[in-house]
Amino acid sequence: MTRTIFTSLLGIFLLYFTLLSACSSPSANTGEAVVAGQTSEQSPAQQVDKVPLVKPAKLKDLLQDDNIILLDTRSPQEYQSGHLEGSRFINFQTFQMSDVQDIPKDAEIIVYCAVGGRSNRVGMQLLSAGYQNVRNLEGGITNWKNQGYEVVND
Repeated sequence: MTRTIFTSLLGIFLLYFTLLSACSSPSANTGEAVVAGQTSEQSPAQQVDKVPLVKPAKLKDLLQDDNIILLDTRSPQEYQSGHLEGSRFINFQTFQMSDVQDIPKDAEIIVYCAVGGRSNRVGMQLLSAGYQNVRNLEGGITNWKNQGYEVVND
């Protein structure tokens, strides 16, 4: 009888401390999910590995505003074969933050490449450097052209 009571009390004691330790975890206190290797203090750019996307149709509308900065992150040959009008060439292979030091941190920036991979990587660097409004053209210039929008060669 004493053994049964002792075993029951030990089980209750262990259950109590298990629940107590679970309630004091970071995710329980803040209501936020905590992913391994991340803290809730990390910025959104540090918590995700993708730059927010902008669809070609939305970008077409945004281009009516002269304040949009377009960064083409492809190779020189790709850029010369056709690019979005008004875009600025930023060679992905040699990109450094000094290439964009003249762009204000609060500027609205759209990055693009052929399909979105290279531009996402440049965009992540921009976000990590403190640029606040960076988006990636969904599907890159390939999707832009497939939607029927024009490119220029100069």
